[in-house]
Amino acid sequence: ERDVPDGLTWDSAITGTEDEDSYFSNGSNFNNDAAADWVTDAENGGTQLTNRTPGAANPGQNDSSLPVDLASLNGYSDAGCILLKWVTECEVNNLGFILERKTPDDDVVWRPIADYRTDPGLRGQGSTSQRKLYQYRDRTVETGRVYQYRLKDVDIFGQIRTVAFVNVKARKPKIVLQSPRPNPFNPATYIPLEVGTAEQVRITILDLLGREVSVITDAFYTPGDYTLVWDGRDSNTRPVSSGVYFLTIQENGVLKPDHPKLILLR
Repeated sequence: ERDVPDGLTWDSAITGTEDEDSYFSNGSNFNNDAAADWVTDAENGGTQLTNRTPGAANPGQNDSSLPVDLASLNGYSDAGCILLKWVTECEVNNLGFILERKTPDDDVVWRPIADYRTDPGLRGQGSTSQRKLYQYRDRTVETGRVYQYRLKDVDIFGQIRTVAFVNVKARKPKIVLQSPRPNPFNPATYIPLEVGTAEQVRITILDLLGREVSVITDAFYTPGDYTLVWDGRDSNTRPVSSGVYFLTIQENGVLKPDHPKLILLR
């Protein structure tokens, strides 16, 4: 009974025996599985027993399908949080989902962060053939850390299954441009870029007179880590002379005040 989730109860004919045949008076053969492996839907007035052992035959219930047909589980860093999204193609007797989390420096303990019993957004659809999108936003993360998530589902018989894992790095909102390296450089320098929220990013090179020399990028970026390169050439692919240059960064058309300095040595 200690393994039965809250809300589910036992209703059996056990009288001091471990023989699971005593659940039913008809003496059904339960494949000699341990009695502790079985749960019942007695709370709903039923007499159906279900074996939680994967692949076990369930008397009166020969459908061995999983509670959910999971199409995908994805995680995204979004505005300083982590947004988890998963899609089910269909569901069978699905009560809902449980989300657990851990970090690489804590590789043993999984900690529950969301539960269908307290979060309406994680409640299952019962039995349906309709495609369903679920999502959960984890606001209790530290930027710069990687988190691993484990998604579980629970069916009406109390069976709990792990259905998917995903790793996600929590990123700072907006974009973060790291120091170019090497600097001074010749012939090329690498520009690390961290995007925390989907952005239109434009990065250009200016000379000392403020004239545009080259456009490093002008594109839409989804959250992630990127490395840009400037090879010391202008927009016409001609090598520029030695000297001091500056990076300019625009997020969604807004110019950032930072202008990292680059030194090209021929």
